[in-house]
Amino acid sequence: MASISRPLSDRPLDLFLTAFFIVHIPTSLLIDGQAILPKYLTWGPARSALDWFVGFSSDPFMGPIGRGPIPCHGLINDSPKIRVPSIFYCGHVMTTLVPILSELCLSETLTLAQKQTLIGIYLPYFAIPAVLLYRMTLGFEKWRLPGAKRPDSKDQ
Repeated sequence: MASISRPLSDRPLDLFLTAFFIVHIPTSLLIDGQAILPKYLTWGPARSALDWFVGFSSDPFMGPIGRGPIPCHGLINDSPKIRVPSIFYCGHVMTTLVPILSELCLSETLTLAQKQTLIGIYLPYFAIPAVLLYRMTLGFEKWRLPGAKRPDSKDQ
């Protein structure tokens, strides 16, 4: 049975969503891509646009490098200051991986071997943030927060 297609102009929500994705594609390639591409592979005006935006907005998520150095520094130095940013990071990464892993598991076009390989590649990106989330919530030593007393301190 053939579907009856309505013109996009008759579907304002679909038109809006289509416009969003049309704008989103070059933006992702030109702006977000700078986080992973070497500088010589990025377009000069796109670098200028990103520099302007970060300077204008102070957006902490649009810096030239990923957020990896901050948790590394905090974990190495055993700093409680990374607790909240780490929780946000875990929430973001884990919720992003749920649909990816679901799609892989439910795919009808992938073979079992392909599914196992891809899930094996993606699963650590869910499991490791889950461990970090545990560490920053249930496994976090509350005494390390500012003003709290260490449980083995003598001045209680």
